[in-house]
Order: sequence, then C-alpha cells, then structure tokens
Amino acid sequence: MRRILFSLLTTGMAVLLITCSKPDNTAFGYWDNAVALFNQSDYQGCIKQYQRIIKYFPDDSLAVPAMFAMADVYKNNLNDADQAIKIYKEIILFFKILTVHFSSCKRILLEGLIYFHFRNFSFDN
Repeated sequence: MRRILFSLLTTGMAVLLITCSKPDNTAFGYWDNAVALFNQSDYQGCIKQYQRIIKYFPDDSLAVPAMFAMADVYKNNLNDADQAIKIYKEIILFFKILTVHFSSCKRILLEGLIYFHFRNFSFDN
C-alpha cells in the first residue's frame, strides 16, 4: 500500500512540475504579440499577452507600460471604464508597494498623470 501511495504521489508531483505555468516567451515577445493582436483588433488576446508580462516578468521594464496599455485597451477599445479605472488603481498600488518610502510628491504626480490620461475618456470613440 505504501508503494502505491508513494508511486501516486511521485507521479502527481512529476505531472505538477511538468504542467506548471512557465513563460513560453520573453517580456518583449509577449509585448510584440500584444501589439500584433491589437493591430488585428483581437483586444482580449492583446490583454492576455499584457497580463503574461505582468505575471511572469513583474520586475521587467515592460510591466508598468503593459498595465497602462491594458488600461488603454479597456478604455478606448472595449469601452470598459470600470476595468480601466481598476487597472489605474493597481498601477498606483504597484508603485506604493514598489517603494516603501514613496514620497507624496511623486505619488501625487503619478495620480495626476493617471487622471490626465483618463480624463478624456468617452464612450463615443
């Protein structure tokens, strides 16, 4: 009985390790895929590529631009203001977590940038 249990456990762990989600591309590769999908008007596919950048490469220089790009797609192409605002709030939270001593001046500047970026939102695009 122990052998069977050990065998099942070992097999299960092997399957888990094999099927664990690993990036199948680089951050730049996901970015290029997102741009190509955007140009084909596949906005949901585009967002998935940006989400992969954030998931697999959160420290990459493309992580924050990917968040802004996702918010833009939601705002301008999918006309989903609530989701765009949610992502803008995540960007602010990301920066607050990234730097513990984030000066209030920089935080106000970032929030102002997001407000300026979002204030021209219209469902009549």
